[in-house]
Amino acid sequence: MAKKKTFNQRDSDHGRFESKAEAEAEPSTTQRERRRPLSDSGKLYNKLTRAIKGLTVMSESPTDSPFRIFKGVEPERGGLTPQEMLAQISRSADTPIEERDFDQFFENLVGSNDTERREKVLRLKSFLQANLTDIHVFVVPSKSKATTKKLYVVGIDAEGNVSGLRVGNLTES
Repeated sequence: MAKKKTFNQRDSDHGRFESKAEAEAEPSTTQRERRRPLSDSGKLYNKLTRAIKGLTVMSESPTDSPFRIFKGVEPERGGLTPQEMLAQISRSADTPIEERDFDQFFENLVGSNDTERREKVLRLKSFLQANLTDIHVFVVPSKSKATTKKLYVVGIDAEGNVSGLRVGNLTES
């Protein structure tokens, strides 16, 4: 539900509204944002958010880790290299980073014989392949805990930015 616009003297002093009725007729920020067309990245993030809903990565920790959206910027050094990824996440160049195979990651993600999960994972994989180029899976040690890692499934979106998914607090042996 949209926030109700309120009228106060300051609004009329700045010429925004002539009356309380005009102030209440003004669309809320949420309504204005809905009217604005989304950029390609905005559409991508909305679709990704729906695609990852309820999907987790199994971890050795007591709870599985959910996917989150990762929004980066245009790579400075051309392609998406391990060093570029470290720059995207504000980590030093000497931080250990591991690259994993994209197809193998998704094969492991399917995991069980759960048909619904399998279909969801395969749809996510297809969606990433259709909407990102130069896709990589990177694993980086967490800053806060030496025993946990962050995983990134990222590529270059239609606007030239690094985009994709991240999973934090993975515990692996």
